[in-house]
Amino acid sequence: MTNFIKALTALLIVLLLGLGVYYTILRKDAKELLQPRETVTETNFKTVLEEVESLGKLELVKYNFKDVVEHKQKNGYSSVLDSKVLLIVAAEAVGCMDLTRIKVEDITEVGDSIYVHLPAPELCYYKIDHQKSKVYDSESLPFMQDDNLVGEAFAKAEKQIEKAALESGILVQTQAMAKTMLQPLLENLTKKTVFLTFEPISVKEDENLESGGNIQKKNILNNPTTIQSKSLEKK
Repeated sequence: MTNFIKALTALLIVLLLGLGVYYTILRKDAKELLQPRETVTETNFKTVLEEVESLGKLELVKYNFKDVVEHKQKNGYSSVLDSKVLLIVAAEAVGCMDLTRIKVEDITEVGDSIYVHLPAPELCYYKIDHQKSKVYDSESLPFMQDDNLVGEAFAKAEKQIEKAALESGILVQTQAMAKTMLQPLLENLTKKTVFLTFEPISVKEDENLESGGNIQKKNILNNPTTIQSKSLEKK
């Protein structure tokens, strides 16, 4: 009986020691788990150079636009189901000239004069500045996603910027700026009188030049999707 009590006492001591060690470790782990940890963000890049393209386009003019666009999608069943989004759009268009198109035969030297035939100006690019643009308001049913509607509105607004840039005479301005910049530069380099000529601008731009280069605001109406440019100004 005495031996049994001794054995039981020893077992209890071992169990208590084990529980103490387990509790200490568990408490330490729980404490570490509850402690706030620093948030670390990791970003991995795998950038691959796909193509090297030579550029010779001289950017000469930039137009900045501000537009308020209402884009509506009409439902075929009821006007109650129509969706609408209102955007405030900031955009830019750049006129340039592709100097890589100049050939040797385009440059002629006659005595103290040099004649240079330059390519026609072009609309280098036009794009929306999404950091300065925003969705001002949207109306749609709760179960309908308007992400596609917003994307369509921005796409149509970008095409409107292209049209507005051409109608406001960006190509004419680009050609004038090319003469202002290049003629004195070439005369300083060659120490001769330089005469610049240009390839003709497209017929559409010539017609706009005759009309004074004013912006003609028109609503683009498509069915069932419509987009309306409420205001457009060039800075």
